[in-house]
Amino acid sequence: MMKSNKYGRFLYFVSLLALFTDLISPLEINAKQMQPPDQIVENEYLEKRINPIGQIYKANSHLAKTKFKTENNIIKMTRMEKGSKVLSTTLMTYAQYCRKELRGENPGTIIENERMVWMIKVDFPKGIKTRGGNFSKAVQVTVFDAETGNLLTVSTIGIEDTRN
Repeated sequence: MMKSNKYGRFLYFVSLLALFTDLISPLEINAKQMQPPDQIVENEYLEKRINPIGQIYKANSHLAKTKFKTENNIIKMTRMEKGSKVLSTTLMTYAQYCRKELRGENPGTIIENERMVWMIKVDFPKGIKTRGGNFSKAVQVTVFDAETGNLLTVSTIGIEDTRN
């Protein structure tokens, strides 16, 4: 009789614990402490929830071109080496960049679709050394935020140099 009573209390305690942790998860508490109040969004259940990523780069395609970094400013910030050559510089929305280069829509990043970006393509015919490896010939695509000039992403496409 005594064992079943202890077992019953144990089950009661575990179910209370499960109920409590389901209502207030530690991750949610930490997310609330880390996210600014403007990052709260409503989900499909009409509950207030924290947007775990948050859109840091808000849409700005409505701004005048004078609010953005100039093409020359962006080229100066782009990696260039002896023999490299700028193939193209394009001012576009992040959604346009995703469709053109990533063959799809925004991959769920901290950048809104209507955020303006500069995409610069640079040819490195003599090769380039990157964190991802060495390339004997390569084209590097660099994306900068058009308003702040912050580097958003860099990708290198080319022939991998397998010489050690």
